Amino acid sequence: MTGQHVRLASAAAIVALVIGGVMLACGGKTVAPSTSADNATRSVTVNGRQRQMPRGDELYWRVGARAPGFGGFYLDDAGNPTIVLLDPSDSANARVAVSQLLGGCSSAHPCRTVQGQFTYVDLATWRDSLIRDLFSSHMATSMGIDQRANRVEVGASRMSDSSIIAARIVALGIPLNAMMIRPGRRRGRAR
Repeated sequence: MTGQHVRLASAAAIVALVIGGVMLACGGKTVAPSTSADNATRSVTVNGRQRQMPRGDELYWRVGARAPGFGGFYLDDAGNPTIVLLDPSDSANARVAVSQLLGGCSSAHPCRTVQGQFTYVDLATWRDSLIRDLFSSHMATSMGIDQRANRVEVGASRMSDSSIIAARIVALGIPLNAMMIRPGRRRGRAR
């Protein structure tokens, strides 16, 4: 093998280890996309519109485009694939889209549906509109979509700022009941 082939093989092994470590850490469950000030976004086109999205988010957007009432997807405590829908009786398109794009439903593991209040597209749009404001003001350390709760989760830098965060959410025209403000991850001090 040449030096370049060895470097490529080493890089592939590292990527495989990282992916395996993430799967072990997550217990093999689908994790909702989350954004922090430290992880990168990328530009993707969904439904003809170009957007900056966290990695992985575009698949959920595409499910939402195929199944307009789609509110999220998660594995419940028993490991059952679960689709969140505004109208659970209208699940055919969502089941197909989740199966094709997320690989979540199968004959061996049929998806169940639960009622949600918000679409994934709305939650992601609201999350994205808050990211720059709350991260640049250092009021949040993390932000993501809790698909089980069908809400945007804001990790507050200080819980004493939660009323200010709530006021900013309302000022942007975002329903406050679509948000969960919780303590965010603590950051270590620079030395």
